[in-house]
Amino acid sequence: MKKRHVIVMCVILLCALVCAVLLIDRAPRSVIESPRDLTRIQLQQIRMALECYDLQCGRYPTSDEGLESLLTNTVTDGWRGRFLDCQVLPVDGWGRRFLYTFTNGEPEVRSAGSDVEFYTADDMTSK
Repeated sequence: MKKRHVIVMCVILLCALVCAVLLIDRAPRSVIESPRDLTRIQLQQIRMALECYDLQCGRYPTSDEGLESLLTNTVTDGWRGRFLDCQVLPVDGWGRRFLYTFTNGEPEVRSAGSDVEFYTADDMTSK
């Protein structure tokens, strides 16, 4: 009988955890974290996805292929699936697209920051 109570309690706790995660995910981003914090997290996730792409495909996406190649195959041998767990590319904490460049063998993902202009002092990068 006690074993049954433990199982019931585990199920209840698991359901509560799932509900909490769903509620937090739907909360406004500004309640959870600042735009800079959210952007930093997004940059880390994209950078990890780029590293996985490199390991699987043997190279990073070109600048022309862009970050879209993390979601759909852009004619690359070895591509076996999505590298980001989303349907559309993530945006930065201010709701804007990231800029991806691949120069001199190095990928870089950049957010324009709060001033909306790339290559200014408030930019955030994946490096």
